[in-house]
Parts: sequence; structure tokens; C-alpha cells
Amino acid sequence: MKRSSRKTLFALTVITVIVLLLVITSTSSLATKLPFLEDGKLYKSRVGDPTSLSRAEIASNVWKVLDYDQEINMLLYITKPKEWGRVDGNLWLLDTTNWTDKEVATGVIGAQLSPGGDMIVIWNKDHEIWLISADGIPEEKIGIHGAAPIFSHDGRYIAYEKLPDSSFDGAEQSLFEFAQGIAIYDLMTGQEMVLTQAEHGEDFAPVGFSQGMKRIYFNSTRGGIASLWSVNLDGSDLRQETNSGFGVKAKGRPIPVLSQNAIWSSNKKIAVSSIGTAKEIWIFHFGDSGELRNAKLLTGGESPEWLIKDKRIAFRVIYNGKSKWQTMDIQQ
Repeated sequence: MKRSSRKTLFALTVITVIVLLLVITSTSSLATKLPFLEDGKLYKSRVGDPTSLSRAEIASNVWKVLDYDQEINMLLYITKPKEWGRVDGNLWLLDTTNWTDKEVATGVIGAQLSPGGDMIVIWNKDHEIWLISADGIPEEKIGIHGAAPIFSHDGRYIAYEKLPDSSFDGAEQSLFEFAQGIAIYDLMTGQEMVLTQAEHGEDFAPVGFSQGMKRIYFNSTRGGIASLWSVNLDGSDLRQETNSGFGVKAKGRPIPVLSQNAIWSSNKKIAVSSIGTAKEIWIFHFGDSGELRNAKLLTGGESPEWLIKDKRIAFRVIYNGKSKWQTMDIQQ
């Protein structure tokens, strides 16, 4: 009888601990505050409270959020340019542990944090790519002209659109019309390698690297419609991953391109992306060899972020004319 009571007590203790852990996990996720952009203002708000649309303003005159890394608690945004028609603004680095920010560069079109957050790669108004410190100190210029740079997840490479060294007619747009393709720059060796060759700038926006760092994913209109493509880091085995006879297709509609702001799983085999004006969130599953296995529409919404890494996302939806967070579990 005593043994039975002890077993029962032990079982109840185990169950109680499990329940407490679940409650703590759930509570911590509900207590998470995430940043988001709405109507030119950057806010933070708590995730998981369906009755509250409360928010706290962090910054105003914000044009774009360029990068947000939850693991290092850093966010990059640019302010709206003063002159109409310009595509560059001032770059700010926000520390989301204490919600303080500082200006680190001017005349910036795009930027991304390095995996550790100590460096930033920027694309400036002169279509130059620079590596700067987190304090805004220029460290290294990469090539002559380039656009849309990203870091590899191991921090060794910067991938970007390789633009011509000069414009044949003096027009800025011709740099993009005759972009050479996708290039990578090796920060260890200081060497650049052009991986793809495009006649009229069909290849654009590198979006990520495969799990084993053997392939790079980028977007291209080579197949007639903007789609996801990939290539090995030595320039071999160019593949169209979506919207082709051999690639992944969706029923009745093309699969959208993958965003440079997509969030990736820890093993780099899942990307969750929202892009364009459709306000849809898509999930992309990749295989062990870097091939795209499937892509599907998850839900309506935008600006997905990890709420629980690899397990649950939070995203913005419109509610009574204002946006709020919703959550969804992710299937591996």
C-alpha cells in the first residue's frame, strides 16, 4: 500500500512539474514583446493578448525595417528620405533589450546584421556595398557596385547582386538592367566570385544559404516569372526551385519569391516568408541537399517573427482597422 502511495505521489509530482513548465513556457511567450512597423512608426507590443491592441511607440518617421535578429536583440531600420523619389535614408540600430537606438549610417538603401551583430553590411545610395561596424565605422568596401547584400548564416560570405562597374549611358537604372548576376564575397580570403551570369539583370535578391553551406538561394525572372532559384557556391548546378516543370509548383497559382526578410529555422531547412502587397505568409521546406521540397501558403498576414524558435510564429493581421499579433504553430 505504501509503495502504491509513493508511486502515485511521484506520478503526481511529475505531472505537476510538466504542467508548471508548460505554463511557464506559455506565459513567457505571451509576455514577449515584438517590434513592428505601422503607418511610419515603429512600435513594440505584447504578443498573445487577444483583448488588447496596446502598443508603445519606439521611433517615428520610419520607412522600412531592414533586419531583425531576435537572438542578438538587434534591429535595423531606415528613416524616410526628405526628398521625394529617393530610395535611401538614415540607418538606425535598435537594441531591443532596452529599446534604445543610434544612427550608424546615412544614404542607405538596404542593410543586414552579421550573425553575431558586430558588423553590418550596407547598400548605399551610390549602389556601393560596405562592411561597417555596429558603431558605424567603415571597415571594407566590397567591389565597385552591388545591391541587396546578405550575410551567410556562418558569417563567412556576403552575397549580393553584382552590378556593372560603370553605367554605359550614365543612367542609374542601367546598372540593374545589365547586372551580371549573383556574387559572393569571402570575408576570410577577400575574394569575390560571380556565381551566375545573366544577360539583362534577371537574377536579383539573394535570400539565403543552404543548411550545409553548399548552395545559395536567390530570386530570378530567368524562367519568365519571378521565382526561387539556387546554385552551388562554386557556380555549378543552377536550378529553378519554383514555378517550373521540374520545380515546386502550387495549384492554380505561382509561388511567390522568397523574401530577404524571411525567418529561418535553426537548421536552415525551413523559411517563413511574407512578401508583396498580398499579405500572405508562405512556408518553404528544404531537403538535406538544399533542394526545395515544398512551398505552401500558411495564412493571411505579414511580418512573421519567431515566437518560439522553430515551433511557433507571430504575425500581424488587421483587426478593426488596426494590426495585431496572431500566432501559429509550425510543422517541421
